[in-house]
Amino acid sequence: MTEPGGLSGRELNRRYAVAEQSLDLDRAKRARRTPVLLIALTALLITGVGLVASADLRRLQTPRGTALAWTEAAVFGDCRGYDKLSLRDTAGAGDLRTGDERCNALRQRSQDARLHSGSIRLDAVSVTRVGATVTVEVRLTRAGAVRTTALSLVRRGGGWAVVRNAVACSQIGCA
Repeated sequence: MTEPGGLSGRELNRRYAVAEQSLDLDRAKRARRTPVLLIALTALLITGVGLVASADLRRLQTPRGTALAWTEAAVFGDCRGYDKLSLRDTAGAGDLRTGDERCNALRQRSQDARLHSGSIRLDAVSVTRVGATVTVEVRLTRAGAVRTTALSLVRRGGGWAVVRNAVACSQIGCA
């Protein structure tokens, strides 16, 4: 018996089988390419993250970068960054609170800044080095009010640390 178009049932089935086999080969090729593409995209993503992290770490090894990162941590209540990038002022009374007490106070004082983060701007105005100490002037613009604060930094390991003192904290808003 012949089907419309002059093909027998057996010939038609054979053509369908050949067509399905070619589709299966195409699917198999795509399945082999998919893991390679996924691995390549993952490698590119890891490389990108590594480059950004490297640039960020290099920035933290400069007084300007450290001052900006510390000010950001103080303004927005990042306790970990605040503690890692600063040292207690040993001159005068200094801050004798525990890390948890300081963190709780910082989080409370920075609550409004976190809510209005889009209206806050930080800029490093100048960097002055005198011996082993560096002074970085940071301009903090918050709700239209501009404050310029001088932060004292000292060398710590391969980087820098901000000396937490009452003057800087009163102007920045840290705890």
